[in-house]
Amino acid sequence: MNGRPQLNFVLCPSFHGATLLSLLLNNHSEITSLGDAIPSRKYDQTCACQAKVSECPFWTELGKRLDVERFSECGNFLPGLPLYSTRDGRGRHATRWYRKAHKRFGPGIWRFAPRAARRFAGLYQDFYQQACDLQSATIFVDGSKSIERAVIFRNLYGPRAKMRIIHLYRDPRGYFNSCKKHRDQSAESCAREWTEYHRLVKQEFEGRRGIDYLRICYEDVCHQPSAAMAQLFAFLDVANEDVVRPPEPHKNHLMGNKMLATFDGVVQVDWSWRERISIAEQQRVLQIAGSDATERGYH
Repeated sequence: MNGRPQLNFVLCPSFHGATLLSLLLNNHSEITSLGDAIPSRKYDQTCACQAKVSECPFWTELGKRLDVERFSECGNFLPGLPLYSTRDGRGRHATRWYRKAHKRFGPGIWRFAPRAARRFAGLYQDFYQQACDLQSATIFVDGSKSIERAVIFRNLYGPRAKMRIIHLYRDPRGYFNSCKKHRDQSAESCAREWTEYHRLVKQEFEGRRGIDYLRICYEDVCHQPSAAMAQLFAFLDVANEDVVRPPEPHKNHLMGNKMLATFDGVVQVDWSWRERISIAEQQRVLQIAGSDATERGYH
């Protein structure tokens, strides 16, 4: 990954199959993808290898290489947004101010804090490089679904970086089923969230100079996993490999949902939404999602 920065992101809302996609990507000999989350400091999470993060040889070595204890005040293994120097009160105040502005104006606000943005980008590039080195890989695919991080990198590097965006869709009715189960969200709220997120990804990255953009559907990954992954590998400019199999033990250090503990290489679509949400709810979700859903074949 030396030379021109290579930045590869999977972008999607929660409950879109990002964990599954990372599992398959990570089975490729040239790719490291560590799942759809950065380990939390709020509790000791379980790695896909079934060790606690604090005891996992991969994450402990990675933490040493990155000196992550300097971020002990953050909620996660690495900060999710840029930080000012916190050696004095002014640094902490500036960080809080920019994070409030981020919530209001979006990740573009970090254009006005270039030093903090550069430190942040350098930290994550080091993270990507060290993770690849530990797994003898050459390409890192960031599956943590952080549109904020992708926008910060885009604004900072522009066409000087090789940036690839994998935009992962899922049927909005399946998304609503998961949101209803885990968050008790209404059909209206969930459908608007689905639509706004996917429109934002398209707006920020599709057709942009210097950015390669690929849309892929969760259902396609499940129906024809070998064909879908071949398309992804061509997009990432690596040789096609058979990755639809159980995880490689020496690389199995992903973070994500509970499927990490049970994945045996069998890929199946989750159709449970067809029985768990009413016809009226399904119709309402599709009505709000509109052409963003029908263009993907969801009807």
